[in-house]
Amino acid sequence: MKSVGLKIKEYMEKKGINQSEIADMAGIPRPKLNKMLNGEQKISLDDYELICGALGVGVEEFLSPKRIVLL
Repeated sequence: MKSVGLKIKEYMEKKGINQSEIADMAGIPRPKLNKMLNGEQKISLDDYELICGALGVGVEEFLSPKRIVLL
């Protein structure tokens, strides 16, 4: 299972935004975001909502495991 920080980084890469930009968009200080992305600080539900809002993805969608459909 991927770490949450890695998953956030993947969404950031897809959106073409860096840590400073997502921190500004989410209203989270960049040092705090950096610690969350590196697994040094737990992410609260409020922070999930801010980060996911900035990424344009719902918290439920972000936290749900991806399902693989085999045809």
